[in-house]
Amino acid sequence: DLAEQRELSLGLTPAYGLTYIDQRTPSGGGGFAHLAYGITDALGLQLMGGVTAHPLSAFEDDETKLLPGLLLTWQASAGIVYALDIVRIVPFFEAGLGAIGTWTKTDKGIEQTVGASASLGLGADYLITRHWSVGVVVRYHAFLTDLGRIPIYLTAGPRFTVRFGL
Repeated sequence: DLAEQRELSLGLTPAYGLTYIDQRTPSGGGGFAHLAYGITDALGLQLMGGVTAHPLSAFEDDETKLLPGLLLTWQASAGIVYALDIVRIVPFFEAGLGAIGTWTKTDKGIEQTVGASASLGLGADYLITRHWSVGVVVRYHAFLTDLGRIPIYLTAGPRFTVRFGL
């Protein structure tokens, strides 16, 4: 949930991740963390980062041969979060710009990519108390430096957040 004006919120999200980087569309698990500062009761600034690990199976067709291995996809961004505080349930929208990268290990070695990214998220938190909340979030992360291929990365998971005043 969004921190109220002049409050910080710190949260963790165990995440399921799905990438559309190649024909295999690998999925896996990992986590994200966020830190938000409330500018107003509805609008805040947010730093976010996380990583998911995706086992890769072998894939071969007439044009492509892909080796089995492991793919790590990571993302770090800064942006805004907007929340509608509706008593105990707080729906929110987030948008950010940052960096995104992949690290792929196969029998051929290690391959890495890094590029600029944009992320959009949508979720809702349930306020257990004024300081603690649980919720769910779905995020879409796009590689801005490879728009021709449109590789994307989707993550979803529960959120656990604590808020505290400054």
